[in-house]
Amino acid sequence: MRILYLVDNNFHGLIPQWIWNTTEIIALAHNHFTGELPSLANQSMPQDLGMLWLSGNMLNGSIPSWLFALPSIAVLALGGNQFTGKISPEILSNSLRSISLDHNNLSGIVELDMFAKLKNLIFLSLS
Repeated sequence: MRILYLVDNNFHGLIPQWIWNTTEIIALAHNHFTGELPSLANQSMPQDLGMLWLSGNMLNGSIPSWLFALPSIAVLALGGNQFTGKISPEILSNSLRSISLDHNNLSGIVELDMFAKLKNLIFLSLS
């Protein structure tokens, strides 16, 4: 599957593992998904994923660092969840144009220098 768009529904529970096989767009925003995002320790990263839109759910745990290393990711929208911990200082994907991590429970010091190297970044929300 190339595109999965299930925005503004009433889906709940954990995000199924098979969803990470979607190749280009995963849009599950504004549902009632819970739980942590996978570590992908035993899987390969979705290399062609260009958009991950999970805003407005009830996801928790830390934000996995692999999300910031996806080679094709342009939009990473994780705002309005219950993520905790620090933002990974290892943001490696130069394809990122939009990062939304607002309205979570993130902590720690944010070094804005880590975003300066993202030459294509046009939108950053950390409020």
